[in-house]
Amino acid sequence: MRNPFSATILALALAFAAPALAASQGNVVAPQTDMTVKEFLAYHDKLERNLGSKQYDYVNASNRARIAREQDTIRRSLAGHQSLGELDAATRTKVSASHENVLAIMDDAELDKVTCKREHKMGSRMGRTVCTSERQRQETMASGQDAIRRNRTCTGAACSSN
Repeated sequence: MRNPFSATILALALAFAAPALAASQGNVVAPQTDMTVKEFLAYHDKLERNLGSKQYDYVNASNRARIAREQDTIRRSLAGHQSLGELDAATRTKVSASHENVLAIMDDAELDKVTCKREHKMGSRMGRTVCTSERQRQETMASGQDAIRRNRTCTGAACSSN
């Protein structure tokens, strides 16, 4: 059984690191009360326009639909308001949750973005182009690390002689 204290510390660290990571990547972090509705909606309008371009062609139709629903919730909630500070706590929470959902969908979709690189077989000059997503590369790395860990585990009669 895992230590619940360690899990709590990890969860807190991730909770504090996520907004900093999003900010470092140029994403809008949770809505601030002093931000105008116009500024906040400008981010979502730009994202909506960019989703229609090749820039985000790796975002699948299902995720695009989810983003559209969340942005619709944001627009309906902000209608008639000049700043996020004018919203009551429940509406502000709903807008913030919808905004965070959009960011999470985009971050997850980023893992599916395919990039290509040229690889060479050992002992050969002939290379080949390999195109994979970040998600595929992470899965390949994890399975390789698991295989190494399994091979390090000593079992059977050979281990009893040590």
